[in-house]
Amino acid sequence: RKSAEITNTIAEKFIEFDENKKKESANNIIKYIDQQMENVFTQLNSTEQDLHDFRQQNNIRSTNEDLLFNKSNLYTSKMSELESKLLNIDFEIITLEKIAEKIKKEPELKTYEILAMLSGQQSEVFLSGMINSLQELMNRREILLFDVTANNHKIVTIDEQIKSKKETIIDFVNSTIVRLKSEKTEYSRKIREMENQVFVDSSYDEIEYARLVRLYSINEEFYSQLIKTKAETMISQAGYVSDNLILEKASIPVTPDFPIL
Repeated sequence: RKSAEITNTIAEKFIEFDENKKKESANNIIKYIDQQMENVFTQLNSTEQDLHDFRQQNNIRSTNEDLLFNKSNLYTSKMSELESKLLNIDFEIITLEKIAEKIKKEPELKTYEILAMLSGQQSEVFLSGMINSLQELMNRREILLFDVTANNHKIVTIDEQIKSKKETIIDFVNSTIVRLKSEKTEYSRKIREMENQVFVDSSYDEIEYARLVRLYSINEEFYSQLIKTKAETMISQAGYVSDNLILEKASIPVTPDFPIL
């Protein structure tokens, strides 16, 4: 009876441990999103206050906002689109930098956590395949360790492959970050050019007001996107189950195997 209870308890605790590890990954993602939300909310709150103060100082009412932007509505809309792209690039750069840091510093890499961080990013399509390939190597290593020691030639070979794959991923991430920063510079240049074209005959007040409205809209949209991502992660977390299954619980024999009476 004691042997059966120990065996069943170990099996149940292993499955519980497996589920908790997956939930821990989701908790880390939620914590990361909360940090981003806090930063964006601070910017949103600040921009909202600046916009409110500007309206009061310049006596701008909601009834004449359409008239104010009638001449440059198309251009400001385009600039809002460009600035939204800039914000997405900044978010992706931050995400990729965190991923590169995790791969460098964490020996026990949680690939599903990285894949969750990549969700919705432009580089997700390219990186997800490389991450899955790395996970396959790690799975093979884990299976082999049931039969051989860590000094075995097969394990050493796989370790080298894992190291090489990690280096390839880090190089790709760094190259992607460089490309994104180049795109960010180009978008910033286009925004400056459009501002000079649109507001060549406008007063400073119109330029500043247009800038504040765009910043508020962008931060508001980004904050809503983070809330949606957090909700999706929390829903996924609630549905996490272990990949392992107890096929049959240890049972207590009806009659003893020994001694034979």
